[in-house]
Amino acid sequence: MISNITPVDIPRTIYYGTDILNRLDLLTMDTLLSLPPELVAITLANLPLHSLLAFSATSKTNRLLAQAALQELNLAVFPRDLHGRLALVEQNVESTTPNSDVIKTTKLERPSKTSNPSDTLRRQVNAQNKVAADVLGEKFTANLKSLSLHMYDFSSPDLASVMAANLSKLRELDMRFCHPYIHDNALSSGYWKEASPGSPAWNALVGLGTENQKNLRLRNLHSLRVARAGLTSAQLRKFVESNPRLEKLHLDNVAGVDLEFVQWLGAYCETGRSRLQEITLQNCPQLKMQRLDDFAWLTGIVESCVRHLSLFRCRNVRHDMLVQLIDDEDEELELNTLETVVPPKGPPRHFGIAEEEALEISPTIVHGDCEDIMKVLASSDKIDVDPDFIAPAVTATA
Repeated sequence: MISNITPVDIPRTIYYGTDILNRLDLLTMDTLLSLPPELVAITLANLPLHSLLAFSATSKTNRLLAQAALQELNLAVFPRDLHGRLALVEQNVESTTPNSDVIKTTKLERPSKTSNPSDTLRRQVNAQNKVAADVLGEKFTANLKSLSLHMYDFSSPDLASVMAANLSKLRELDMRFCHPYIHDNALSSGYWKEASPGSPAWNALVGLGTENQKNLRLRNLHSLRVARAGLTSAQLRKFVESNPRLEKLHLDNVAGVDLEFVQWLGAYCETGRSRLQEITLQNCPQLKMQRLDDFAWLTGIVESCVRHLSLFRCRNVRHDMLVQLIDDEDEELELNTLETVVPPKGPPRHFGIAEEEALEISPTIVHGDCEDIMKVLASSDKIDVDPDFIAPAVTATA
């Protein structure tokens, strides 16, 4: 009987489906496998994950079928089950398969009253990273096309190495380390507002360094979203370079989004190697653009295939200068049109997330084309713009 088979030992909570497989006998399995491949795929896609893993343990053929059926995974690792539920609700993702949402809880010994909160937080983050590495290191993740990962922080070289080596078919990666609705005594009051501290653990994931570059198989991303991370400018550049098919880039409160990074990004888009169509740089205070020549990198953006650029909540970006550069005075838009979301008017100000929502700050969306921006840049007495000039790419160093 199939019900006697022990599923792969990855403790988790699944919220979709019923344990269909545990009620199947060998005759039923033979009947299932005799169906057309399309129906088998649909059936397996609707099994809960623990049943799918049990099915994969029955034979090599069934393991391959199970791996092919699991292409999307939303993984949340937190101290409490409720935190994981909230993270997946906040993500607001419509899963295409009912076995894609996975919540894992990390149980630590209750800290003593005299224990240091920072030590407790470090142990919690390490535990979360270890659980995520165990899950993503399993063979059933080899065919994943979409992955979202929710934790406190990213700090483990082991997790980075597993993701870099095991997710070669991944197309969409969403890594979120900002969950302000979670309250934990180990977290400081401003923990969710500031970008995470930098970590060399990212090097293995992005392929920074000779050895990491050699082992990197995560090279086929079409969409990348990172929220509240300590990625440096060099690590971000390498991440983008290592995924030349990248079309959507969303960076929210990422430490490495600074003037050096956007200047490189503009040059990279201008070379023609980039497929980026949507760029969102949100809530990045390290990005300081206060002078007209700080916006020169936009020429590379508008001359590429980028159609959407957002700098919303980047409080150190001059709103008036950005609008001046991309304001379209003509009614007719050229084919090379850039939709841009810019910060609200006024000098740089700093608000918490709740305060910003209470103020109901609305972004400004303006349209511009390449010729308009080039004219404005060229008319400036601060910088000279050569239409044929291509800025040299910045080389990331380990």
